[in-house]
This record gives sequence, structure tokens and C-alpha cells, in this order.
Amino acid sequence: MKKFTVVIAVSLCFLLGCSQIIVAFGLNNEMVCSTAPTDDGIPLFVHTEEDVIAKQAMDEKYAANYVEMTEEQLAERDALINGIIADSTISDNERNEQLEALQVYPYVSPNENAYLATQASDVTLNSVSIYKDTVANQWKLSSSGSYKSSSSYSSECAKSKLTYSVGDTWNVGGHDAVGIALTQPYGNSAGVARVGGYGLFAGHDGYSIANYNGCTADDRYGVVYKLQDYSYVTSCKLSVLLVWSYTYRYYGHGFHAFANYNSNFSNWHGNAKLFYAHTWSSTNINGFSVSTSGFGTSWSSSNYRWDVYGLSKVF
Repeated sequence: MKKFTVVIAVSLCFLLGCSQIIVAFGLNNEMVCSTAPTDDGIPLFVHTEEDVIAKQAMDEKYAANYVEMTEEQLAERDALINGIIADSTISDNERNEQLEALQVYPYVSPNENAYLATQASDVTLNSVSIYKDTVANQWKLSSSGSYKSSSSYSSECAKSKLTYSVGDTWNVGGHDAVGIALTQPYGNSAGVARVGGYGLFAGHDGYSIANYNGCTADDRYGVVYKLQDYSYVTSCKLSVLLVWSYTYRYYGHGFHAFANYNSNFSNWHGNAKLFYAHTWSSTNINGFSVSTSGFGTSWSSSNYRWDVYGLSKVF
């Protein structure tokens, strides 16, 4: 795979169905896709009301921490918390210490690890982390994944052109998607609403593209964000034989999903899974449907695409 030595901040905005915004974060680059892996979750435990009772107990325990904030204050707090959650340079203990200093506490289900699921061959998918932000009185769900190797997508990212310039970009297939699915839910869903969150694709240079607009309508079953992955030329040169060579960065090597829910999320329980959908060549994602079993993806073609779920976390 090509090596990148030039770090360039990109401020591109792709708009097609869902808007995208450049934000700071970090991860690596490049790209290959294999056959379409599927989720084969196997239930190991039966759902009970224990998760509802446990979440409601957290609500009651930390109720006095709630502080009414403006939208701007909520956004600033959310960005700070998400930055800590997504920081891969710190240990889990350090992460929890920093979050607890902000009065954000991890939720651990009484039925932890109730489901197992398959892993895709090309990507690593982390399980969902769940936190209670006691100051904002919100529940936060977060998960991330990345390609195991740039060799998995390098052939998709390359493009044959007569000439190249630093800053050239091209899309890699149609839109991809990342999200968190809430499957096999139980309980009282009245008033359950998503109140924040975003999907994010990262490059190797510490910058990412983010989409704050979900593409699924029913908050009870999670949220999906569509984002356009793309290649970005970082350097190029013309040889004495008049042949161009170039290096590029791939925005899509790493992906992350955040979903914030209101306090009524305490009454809702099920399984939370990271969802990722990838396209290349001429294939596009037409849309999504949601149900108790997860997201249904509508594709423009039966080729050049796949989607996958990560490990389940009981909530």
C-alpha cells in the first residue's frame, strides 16, 4: 500500500441525501472488500426486566446531577465526552476516570454478553459502549470499527487518470453507512427519542467526515448515518517517462457511530449492535428499513456491496 508523508487538512463537504461535515479525530487509511458477511447472532439468554430495573436505578441514583443547559452547552459537552470515548490512546480505566470526572458512568447489563455474532473478515467491529450522562440526563451509545488492513480496499481506492494534482478527490463507490441497531427490543417505548449523535469516517491524518443526520425514522430501533467515502491525493509527480505516480489518503478506513437518547431509554431494553455497510464500483445505497431484527438495506445493485453487524451489547 502507498505510504503517506504529507498531512493535509481537508474541508470538503459531500451532500447526497444526508449532509456531511469535516471534524477532527483520527485513524488510518486504504480499502478492499470481500464477500458480504452476515450477522448470525445466537441468543444465549432470555430477556428479562433486569435491564430496565438497572437503568432506572441509575436514573434514580444520579438524578441530583442533572443541570439544565442550552443547546450550545449541550453540544460542547457532547463533543468533549465523545472525544474521550473515541480516544484510542488511553486505557479503559483512564477513559472511565475521565468520564466519571464529568459525571458520565458506564452501564453494564446484568445480562452482559447475552449474544454473540460473526465478525467480518476484512473489518474489526467493536461492541457498543453504553453510558449514562447524568448531567445531561441522557443515555449515550457508541461503537467503532476499522479495516484490518489497507490491502482490503486499495484496489477500490486507486484511479487511473492522465494527470494528478494534490487535492484531487474521487468517491469510492456510492455512499457507505454506519450506525447502531437496537434489535429484539422489549419494554415501554413511549417517549423514547434520539436526541443527538453522528456517524463518522476517519482518515489517517487525524481528520474525519461526519454526518449528524440519521437516515432511519424510528428511534426505537437505532440509527444509521450515510457517508461518502473517498480518496484524496496527497502527493504526485511525473516521471521522466511521462508517467504519473501519486499517493493518496482514504477517508473510510475507520468508522464510528454515536447515538444519544433521552431519559425514556431506561424503559427500553434489547441488544445494541454496530452496523456497517460498504459499497464500491457503481453500487449505491438506496435506503434503509428498520425492524426488531435490525436494518434492511436497499441497494442499487446485487454486486459490489456488503453489510455486517458487530457483537451485541445488552441494554
